[in-house]
Amino acid sequence: MSSKRSAPPTPGSSEKRKVLSLAEKMDVLAVIDSGLGWWISEQVDQRKSNVDGVAIREKARSIYDHLAEKEPSGSSPAPGFIASHGWFHRFKQHFSLHNIARTGDNADEDDDTETRPVFTIMKLRNLLREADNLTELFTDQDPIQERSIKFKRVVDGLIPYKETLRSMEASACQKPITAFFKPSPASTPAKKHSTPATPPVTTPARQPVTPATPDNTTSSMSSVSPIPLCGFDDPDDTDSE
Repeated sequence: MSSKRSAPPTPGSSEKRKVLSLAEKMDVLAVIDSGLGWWISEQVDQRKSNVDGVAIREKARSIYDHLAEKEPSGSSPAPGFIASHGWFHRFKQHFSLHNIARTGDNADEDDDTETRPVFTIMKLRNLLREADNLTELFTDQDPIQERSIKFKRVVDGLIPYKETLRSMEASACQKPITAFFKPSPASTPAKKHSTPATPPVTTPARQPVTPATPDNTTSSMSSVSPIPLCGFDDPDDTDSE
């Protein structure tokens, strides 16, 4: 009876990428960040020209696969690590690698530059608050203390986000430099106060005064009736008696 010979396994057919839990994946990603930082500095020191976005992402995936093989399989598997464009953008910001471009990426590839979410102060503050609440929840509910402490260490890795929030709040409180300069009086035009028009004052015409003459005085005196004297008898009346 002839036995069938089994075909040799093709590369990658029997090898499966090990799935890690969320906490294990966060630990591996922290090691990837530190390992990539050392690898990039070594490449720059050797003046190699192939340090671009594609090389960094490929190196990150290889480090993740290498470290995932050493970790035990988790009970709650987390999605695999693909070193996406969003991860590469956050990695550049964390290590201040602004001069490294994403050369080699296809222009037709899904570029999330325009659709990348933007951090606001309120959004980042809410995310950090939810992370703190989640840490307290795991610490109180997890019966295994070592596992909850390990998860807390993962959440403590959000310190760069807290520093980003502090810098955003500080920049929001700063006033623009133009607010410290007051305009000089010469540059501001003076306001013109409109004065009400005063009506013209009309003085009445003065009548000419004619001087008094002697004739006029005599005539005026003759027109005055005599004033009777009380208590004295008229001499004419006495003589008549």
